Amino acid sequence: MSSSVDTAAGRPLRTSSRPAVAGVWNALASSAVFALSGSLATSLLGTGWTPGAAGAVRMLGAALLLLVPALVVLRGRWGALRANWRTIVLFGLIGVAGCQLFYFNAVSTLSVGVALLL
Repeated sequence: MSSSVDTAAGRPLRTSSRPAVAGVWNALASSAVFALSGSLATSLLGTGWTPGAAGAVRMLGAALLLLVPALVVLRGRWGALRANWRTIVLFGLIGVAGCQLFYFNAVSTLSVGVALLL
């Protein structure tokens, strides 16, 4: 943990390791969920789900999970959302929906390990 010196008071600043610990837990949780997604997708596809339906359910779950934190972060800054709506929509369509669709299509035809590598 690094410390800086407060030049006005001449004493070291205290830095908290709490954000770092929260970041590590967040990374561990996201990697666990990512590791499970291929196996769960294979099971869903084996029961007759289409890759598009599996991707849509995954994106809907993520959207519902992130709705409250997004509303808290955007509180009072709705102008930024209105100004950048095109970028947000394009990222959602290409970066999120396209990636999910390609991933679930790969899982439906390849093994999970090879699909993850692609």
